[in-house]
Amino acid sequence: MLRGLALLYFIGETESGRASAVSSFQNHGSIPAVARSTRRGRERQTHGTVQLISKEKRFEIQRGKSPFQSLLERGAKESETDSPQSGFGPDAELKVENLWRLLFPLALSGALLGPVLDGSHGNFNVLHYDRFVVPVGLPEGPKLFETALWVPPLFGLAGIIIGLGTVVLDSVLKSPDDARRPGNLKVLSGVLLYCAQYVVSGFLFSAGVMGSGPALFLLLSVLGFGLWYALDRTVAGICMSLLTSVCGPLIEVGLISLSEKAGAPLYHYTQPDIAGVSSWIIPVYFGGGPAVGNLGRLFANRLGVYKLDDGLREC
Repeated sequence: MLRGLALLYFIGETESGRASAVSSFQNHGSIPAVARSTRRGRERQTHGTVQLISKEKRFEIQRGKSPFQSLLERGAKESETDSPQSGFGPDAELKVENLWRLLFPLALSGALLGPVLDGSHGNFNVLHYDRFVVPVGLPEGPKLFETALWVPPLFGLAGIIIGLGTVVLDSVLKSPDDARRPGNLKVLSGVLLYCAQYVVSGFLFSAGVMGSGPALFLLLSVLGFGLWYALDRTVAGICMSLLTSVCGPLIEVGLISLSEKAGAPLYHYTQPDIAGVSSWIIPVYFGGGPAVGNLGRLFANRLGVYKLDDGLREC
C-alpha cells in the first residue's frame, strides 16, 4: 500500500511539473522565451544581491573590476592614508640634497667649543701647543686658556663628521624616531655632560688621583658609555662613538708624528703612553659621539633635512 501511495505522489508531481511547463510555454510562446524569462529572473536576483553588497560594504562595482579587486584597492588606499608617519618612512626620509645645510652650524659649533675644551687640557698640563699659539682671555685680564690657529678648523671638521655622520647612519640603520628627534633640553644636557667629562678627565690627570694609566682609562670609559646610554641608545650612535674613539686618536698620532718629522711639532702630550698620545683620551673621544650626534639631529630637524616640512616632532 505504501508503494502505491509513493507511486501516486510521483505521478502527481510529474503531472504538476508538466502542467507548469505547458503553462509557461503557452504564455511565452516558445521554449527560448521561457529561457529568456528564467534568465531575466536570475539577472534581477543577481542585481539585487550586488546592490545589497554595494550598500552594505560601501564600495563601487566598476566595469571590468570584480568586487574583490575593488575591495583590495580601497584597502590599499586606506592603509596609505591612515598609516602613521615614521622616521624612516617615505615622508620622513633624508633629503640628501639638503645635507649641506648642516655643514655651517656643525662646523661653527665645533670651532667654538673644541678650543675651549682642549684649552682646559692645556690648563691641566695634559698637553701644550708648540706652533701658532693664541692666548685667549679677557681684555687686559688674565689668560683663560691657550689654543692654536689650526685648532678651530680641526674641531669644526670633527663636528661636521660626527654630526652629519650620525644623521646619515640614523637613516641607514633605521634608528627609532624618538632618538632622531631630540629636544633642546636633551641636546643641551648632552653637550654640558660631555664638557664635564672633558674637564674631569684633565682634573683627574693633573691631580694624580688615578694616575694616567688603566684606572683612569677605565673610569673615563664608564663615563663615556654612560653618556651614550643616557643620551642615545641607538646602534647608529654607538657606531659613531666607536668610530670617533678610533679615528680621533689616530688623527692626533698623525699630526704629532708628521709635524715632528717635519721639524715643526704642532703640540705634544706631557705624559704620552701610546704613539705620542695619552691612551685615556680614547674614551673621551667616545663621549663626544652622542653629544655631537644629538646636536646634528637637532639641526637636521630644524633645517629641513628630513622630507617632513616641519621636521620630526621633538621628544
